[in-house]
Amino acid sequence: MYLTTILALLVYVLLDIGSAQLNLITANQTSHQCKVLLNCKVTNLIQNSSSLMILQWKFNGDRIYYFDAETTVKDTNVVKDISELGRGDASLWIEKPRSGTYTCLVTELNTSGQSKFYLEAKLLFPTAAFAAYCVLYSGILLCVIIQMAFSCFRKHQNYVFGICLVLAGVVLIILGLCLLFDGVSVNMTIKSNTGFGIHVVTLLIVIIIQFFFLTGFKDFVLTIITLVCAAFKIVGFIIAVVGFSISVATKDCTTQKNSYDSVIGGLVIFLIGVIGDMVFWIKGEWSRHRRELRLVIPRPH
Repeated sequence: MYLTTILALLVYVLLDIGSAQLNLITANQTSHQCKVLLNCKVTNLIQNSSSLMILQWKFNGDRIYYFDAETTVKDTNVVKDISELGRGDASLWIEKPRSGTYTCLVTELNTSGQSKFYLEAKLLFPTAAFAAYCVLYSGILLCVIIQMAFSCFRKHQNYVFGICLVLAGVVLIILGLCLLFDGVSVNMTIKSNTGFGIHVVTLLIVIIIQFFFLTGFKDFVLTIITLVCAAFKIVGFIIAVVGFSISVATKDCTTQKNSYDSVIGGLVIFLIGVIGDMVFWIKGEWSRHRRELRLVIPRPH
């Protein structure tokens, strides 16, 4: 009887040891950054020594990180502070995260455990960049609206056509901002990229608007100031187009965010040309208006 009890206890102990598992804590994550910490905590370590542990990370079944006392194998875009592993922190830093299933596997001596979770990697349009876009496009719109108002005051020939151009530009900019805001609050998608593209195309419309106010699409003489302002606008437009093209074509998170800054730089240069063109045009129109008044109103003898 005693022998049977001892054997039963021995079997129970062996089964209990064999079934022991490390308890890993993970959770589904959402990332909006170019670098994210994949959280994985172990709560029931016994030895608390990284030299007695094995750590593995997998992405959709493919290993991206492996560590034991003698070997470390990892992808170039992951970083791990091994000193934290002995304290139960198996978390992994990963640059340029991808959406998918990540698996954390930890072994301590003959005890192991694993946990899977899903990471949803989203690229949001930076809020600061969106605010800068709003300010810059507001400045561009203000300039062309002032020119439109002055054109109406002067009752230029075909000024109604100029009004239509300005209204089209206003509608496109507002539409582009509405579509792009989806990328600020949710995720950069085809919808938000369309809004981004509309903004870039609108710059070309602004160039046409100011050229119309300056020349009326008739015979004209380009001065040095006009050519300088036009050069600013063309250079700014090209930079914006290149930045937009890179942001759509690349899959690299850092490159995308840098491309947004490039577009902002192009908009700043473009706005300088727009302001210079507006000031020069209004100055010339005001001078012509005063000359016309002197011709109409006779001087007192």
